[in-house]
Amino acid sequence: MYFLAGIQANNEGKLLTFEPNSVWAKLAQKNLSQISNRFDLTVGTFEKKIDSVLQQGETIDMAFIDAIHTKEFVIPQLDIVVARSSKKAIIILDDINFSDNMKECWNYVSADRRFSSSVTLGDRVGILELK
Repeated sequence: MYFLAGIQANNEGKLLTFEPNSVWAKLAQKNLSQISNRFDLTVGTFEKKIDSVLQQGETIDMAFIDAIHTKEFVIPQLDIVVARSSKKAIIILDDINFSDNMKECWNYVSADRRFSSSVTLGDRVGILELK
């Protein structure tokens, strides 16, 4: 909702959000609709639905990855985001210290040469800037 509020305040951009759980999707739809109509909520997983949602030529400028908190899930999602992102895109990863596996994931991606910088915000969030 905070991201959508920023998009609305800027009067530019669109939030794409993916929810595999239809009950949670209805709740998200209701809550997001109270902020703005500048969003596209897709029922389904990001991996399976991004190609049908992101139009040809469109790119991602900022992404928030809050996936199943394991390296095995996060890395493939990150690769999809990177492939569809604009230069200098910002990618935010949630719960980077959730487990030893996520700590390993963050250590791996924060050193990835595809990114010009990486920073941790507190002990929970990691932020990457794409080259």
